[in-house]
Amino acid sequence: MDIASYGSIIQHFSRREQLESAVSFLKECLSTHGAAPSESYISDLRFLCKRKEDENFVDLTELVGRDPKEWLRHGQKNLKRERTKKGRRYIQQAQNRLL
Repeated sequence: MDIASYGSIIQHFSRREQLESAVSFLKECLSTHGAAPSESYISDLRFLCKRKEDENFVDLTELVGRDPKEWLRHGQKNLKRERTKKGRRYIQQAQNRLL
């Protein structure tokens, strides 16, 4: 099987919350091809592992690496811009300078 086939199988098991099967196919893919499927296939598995974190069954960062969307979630949670009138008071000046 190729990497995309492994990715489809991993995604299938992840969507049906079968963590053990998904991880075993991920390990098989890593041993066979030396690379993991793309992030679109693994995202459901990441979510499932984060939800079942208290079991400590698998450390996905050790197998696949860090989540590429982690910086986006951090920014949405901690670095939101101020949307009040006080926070937007100089926006119009910046737009006028560009024109």
